[in-house]
Amino acid sequence: MSHLFNIKSVVLIALIVLLFGLMVGQMFHVLFVATRKENRNPRGAVAYEALLLAHLLVACATVCSAYANHGALLFRMKMISFPIEPMMWINAIALALGLALAFAHRRPVMTLELIVLTICTPPFIEAVGINSWLIPVLDASFFLFRVSSALVMDIKHRSSAITQLSIGEAVKKLPEGILCTNRDGAIILMNESMRSCLQALGLGTDLSEGSLIWPELTKRATAGNHVRDALLPEGIRLAVSPNETRLFMHDEVTLHRTLCERIIAIDVTLEEDLNERLHLANIELGESNRKLEQTLTQLEEAAAEEASLVIKTRVHDSIGQRMTILHHYLESDIDNPKITRNISRLMRNITTDLARTAPEGKDELAALASAFALAGTNIHLDGTLPENPSSASALVGIIREAATNALKHGRAKNVYVRITTTSSETNLTIFDDGAGAASTIADGCGMPQMRRAAEALGGTFEVNLLTPFTLSATIPHQGAPS
Repeated sequence: MSHLFNIKSVVLIALIVLLFGLMVGQMFHVLFVATRKENRNPRGAVAYEALLLAHLLVACATVCSAYANHGALLFRMKMISFPIEPMMWINAIALALGLALAFAHRRPVMTLELIVLTICTPPFIEAVGINSWLIPVLDASFFLFRVSSALVMDIKHRSSAITQLSIGEAVKKLPEGILCTNRDGAIILMNESMRSCLQALGLGTDLSEGSLIWPELTKRATAGNHVRDALLPEGIRLAVSPNETRLFMHDEVTLHRTLCERIIAIDVTLEEDLNERLHLANIELGESNRKLEQTLTQLEEAAAEEASLVIKTRVHDSIGQRMTILHHYLESDIDNPKITRNISRLMRNITTDLARTAPEGKDELAALASAFALAGTNIHLDGTLPENPSSASALVGIIREAATNALKHGRAKNVYVRITTTSSETNLTIFDDGAGAASTIADGCGMPQMRRAAEALGGTFEVNLLTPFTLSATIPHQGAPS
């Protein structure tokens, strides 16, 4: 190690100043590491950084001894001198601890500084020989970078770290109210939000006995001075003001190894507003459902009445027609076996005709003419039924009822049916050669059914009592303006 004495004084002075400055910087870095709370292994990290500080101290002492040119590397303290070479084994200890930390925390970035520590051990210095003077230069250069980088990171971390003061300020500004009392009931923590809530409720915020606050809140909720005040499983809900509702919850928490009672006030104004709107919406929905049920009941009743009317009409048309024909046949002196068989078949088909679901059309009109011919009444048809099934069925029903009345009341031998069609409507005219009609016609003659049949399709129905007795119906085409 005698080669260190051959370095020029200017270089040694520069190394001394640099290493001394690095010692000071490393000392501050050790303090930062020791006070860093989130350090995963504080003892190991602090011990390693302290060994690096000792390494820089030995290096500085080595360069100082070379500058004094005592002929031997000695660490002098007033009248006492220590050999420096045994002290260099501190580097080996730092190397071993550094390897352990690098493997434990998987930090390959420590490889370079571990190499530098290896170079600074006594065996390696002896092995280098004449070039050993380069070791202090390399050591100072590397630690200049390491210490300065570490200090920069320490300052950056310190500036961004959350301090106890900043935590306290954050708690004070929380929108949720927080209140903590110790076992004796003394208030040890109360933020501004909780203070505002208690003041709005008329409770003192400077009470020496904080344990009385929760019983008082319970009393307020039990009294129920506001519609939103209530005791809930999760806590106490109180209307702090007309525009603010808070949910107070109570529990226990440990602060600084002291068991404390904690009260938290959460703003649930928005939730309560939404609940009220939902409640009103449910009421409106219930009312709408009730009205809908009433409407459905009315529709069912109307449908039942309509179905009943349809059945009555069909029974009237089918049975009334046949009974009229049968009655007229029995009163006549006609003795024709063929006619008798046809009338019998006509009476047997009553059930089949009542079960018919398809609308009446041209075939039904032909069967109608044949049936009335059995009773001696001929239906003379001029024109054709419209193509629309609903319109055709309505006209056949009117013709049947008109023919039945002509045979039953007028004892007509001929019924004349005229159907004319325009671009927008179909006109039906019926008259007969019967005895005519009285000055008034009773509703029992089927007139209401004929009128309803026409009006159901947007048409009209008229009766002319003059001779000849005439019925007129007008039905617009489906899709045409009425």
